[in-house]
Amino acid sequence: MDDVISRGCLSGRPFKGVGIFVKKSLATVIKLVKTEKRYIIVQVGQTVFINVYLPSTSTVCRDDEFVDCLASIVNDIADLHYVDTGIVFGGDMNVDLSVSGDLCYSLLHFALGLKFVYEKLPPDSKTFRVESTGVSSLIDHFAVSQSIRYDTIR
Repeated sequence: MDDVISRGCLSGRPFKGVGIFVKKSLATVIKLVKTEKRYIIVQVGQTVFINVYLPSTSTVCRDDEFVDCLASIVNDIADLHYVDTGIVFGGDMNVDLSVSGDLCYSLLHFALGLKFVYEKLPPDSKTFRVESTGVSSLIDHFAVSQSIRYDTIR
């Protein structure tokens, strides 16, 4: 990978994975909690930010990897103090929550206590689109703790 990076600027996500951009002024107050192949967790003050890239339909043993990833995240944040300030959980979840299924149940069960923020999106929003076939879906999602939801502070 170092060889590829040394050749110039990369575009897209050639090595998959996730990342979080941090404003320089926050560098002294941010804590890297955990970084894994499919997620990264950082804490700013008492607020926890989780960015995920969950397995796609082409992944071998997708269901197992999906659930294992969510279980690992729960374990990784278990000892953090975020009750009063909350969690921001989001990313490419590779699942359309409007379609029922085991993965949807796992995700919703994991997100217990978090609320998805769909009301902030325009109607019929799509985050994945294949122009050649016209297929589209909403597979990127954000959920936040009730304590930091916009409508709770209005």
